[in-house]
Amino acid sequence: MNDHNNQLPNFARGRNDALTETDLRAKTPKFIVDVIDAELAHRVRTTDPKASRNSIINEILLAWANEQWHRATMTLKIAPINPYTMDSAEGDQA
Repeated sequence: MNDHNNQLPNFARGRNDALTETDLRAKTPKFIVDVIDAELAHRVRTTDPKASRNSIINEILLAWANEQWHRATMTLKIAPINPYTMDSAEGDQA
């Protein structure tokens, strides 16, 4: 179930609030996958024998999503109520 204190947009395909995960598939450049696999090999050998490609991708996406959420939250806090509907200096709609 979603934490409704932090409403998330409903963009995920097959959204089901009873599930905590959804499927994500994407064509990815080979270079990116090679770097992820190299990180995976390093983690498995040195720090986390149970690491997976999926866990690394989720770690990367979680950091990105948190950054975007924070940026949007800060923008909303400092922006006027709706900057697109405010009157301009000439009295026209902006």
